[in-house]
Amino acid sequence: EDKNVPNLLKEEKQTYFGPYQDRDFTKRAKPVAIGVGAFSLIAIITMSIFGAINGSIYNVNPVYEETSRAYITVYSDSPVVDSVTYIEDNILKFIYVDGELVSYSSIDHETREDYDAETTITTTYNYYIVNFDKAYSGEEDAYFEGDPLSEGMSLEGVLDAYIDSVEGGEGLVRIKVSENLVMQPSTLHIALGALAGVALAAFYLAFRYRISRALAAFSVSAIASFATLGFFVVTRIATTPIVALVVPVVALFSLFASLYFLIRERDLLKEDRSKEKTAQVRKEIMIKATALGAGPLFVFGIIASYFAINYFGFGPANFAVLFGGMLLGVALSVLLIVTLLGPSALFFEELIGKIVARIRVPRLRKSKKRVAPKSTSSEPEETIFIGIND
Repeated sequence: EDKNVPNLLKEEKQTYFGPYQDRDFTKRAKPVAIGVGAFSLIAIITMSIFGAINGSIYNVNPVYEETSRAYITVYSDSPVVDSVTYIEDNILKFIYVDGELVSYSSIDHETREDYDAETTITTTYNYYIVNFDKAYSGEEDAYFEGDPLSEGMSLEGVLDAYIDSVEGGEGLVRIKVSENLVMQPSTLHIALGALAGVALAAFYLAFRYRISRALAAFSVSAIASFATLGFFVVTRIATTPIVALVVPVVALFSLFASLYFLIRERDLLKEDRSKEKTAQVRKEIMIKATALGAGPLFVFGIIASYFAINYFGFGPANFAVLFGGMLLGVALSVLLIVTLLGPSALFFEELIGKIVARIRVPRLRKSKKRVAPKSTSSEPEETIFIGIND
């Protein structure tokens, strides 16, 4: 609004510093600290229990459940089995397993051609993968409807016999039970790497914004990333260890977002004209710095959330949990920064001050030099020349 813009010709001073200039976010510091602390304690206990019992802190059973697939290979130049529709309408529709029609969810099809330069023969390979709904081992009792010879055969045997008969020996069927296992990086290694990176960044912040501010930023960053990971452990949401990648992302975001407070506080301390920076003065500056930095911080958080929401809703399904965790971590980081970062900085400043006050450094005694006495009399003094006045 125009009324908030100062008139420099009239030497007006700036009075509007943002929509949150009069808000004290740190009033909620105590309940937020208690809530986050209690949740972190629950997360630690939960991680210890499930890690010892299941060997993994995550709920991976729904993700890693066994699946069964039939791999059908046809290597013929003029195959009879030439499409997914043929397998559905002419094969699977007539196969019964343990008295029930075979159950499947989908069929994948890939084609490859091999050319032999010596014989000038091109061989076409058709690969079909039947994804069953049930975990068939291939040894179940099965039969092909209308074929008495297939009775008493296994599921794999029925499929193999049919493909072999219609393709003239140019077909092969194998049924395998597999798990959806994907090699994932170690959660411990990711956590340690993120911790080392945050510690290194905090070391730089210690030189730039004082040790107490660096410790506060490090603490908020570590708590935000750990609590985000702990959310998936406590709630037992089905996921894989890939969700551990939210730890470095949330830690990095939290450190960057902390700069909005640190920069504001440093500038306000320079502008303050108080003769002595008492604890009350520093507290008032901390509250004001948090209020002034809240606006840009919220905008930064919304932008980061926008990317997380996009990939969570429209990205690969396997990474939806990862981006959902990022969204949760961004929201938690913003909450902790506006409520706990300032009070934490003052707490560490007071703690460091007490530690320094208890450290007694021995003082070096300076040798006293003999100083010739000065006469205050107005009488003229006799000049002494060595060897003459003796």
